[in-house]
Amino acid sequence: VLRQPFGGVKKSAVGFGRKVGIFNYITQFVNIHQEEEDEHTLKNPLSEALERLTQKGYDEHTHELKRAIFMAKSYAYHYKHEFSQTKDYVKIRGEDNLFSYTKVKSVGYRITEKDTLSDMLGVALACLVSQIPLTLSIENERANKDLTFFLECLKTLQANAPIVYESLQKFSEKLHAFNRVRYLKSDLDLLHEQAS
Repeated sequence: VLRQPFGGVKKSAVGFGRKVGIFNYITQFVNIHQEEEDEHTLKNPLSEALERLTQKGYDEHTHELKRAIFMAKSYAYHYKHEFSQTKDYVKIRGEDNLFSYTKVKSVGYRITEKDTLSDMLGVALACLVSQIPLTLSIENERANKDLTFFLECLKTLQANAPIVYESLQKFSEKLHAFNRVRYLKSDLDLLHEQAS
């Protein structure tokens, strides 16, 4: 019998794959990028708020705002139809082999000078759509050229995300306070050392 008393399958790494993350398992071994816009979108209050912001004449940010509107619609669709659902992919009668995503409790996002407006809005929108508390951390008000407009976008989105102006050292000392940390800088530095 392949079935185990705890509900697994022998050699599940080559079996159904449920115990190893089902179809998401392989994504850690590949570099995925999207060439075309996602066809699956869902209009929502966040995308509508961003659309109103585009009508206020922020011409230098129009491209990134349109991209953010698309992200908000795409995130909302996938959250509603995938990430907030519990699914049974195996469908064995008399058994519940349920698969669901566990929501993180909090996200800390360290903004760097190289983060684009799209990067910052992407992190914020993902947290807002999935209703995860977000804390922003940055060196100072001048550390990122798009920070002022990003904060205006957050106000428009009615995001209640505290922003903390602090050194990288201070932020790295409180990594344990967050369930997940977003840090888009690829160079190994103090934060990478503290996280390892």
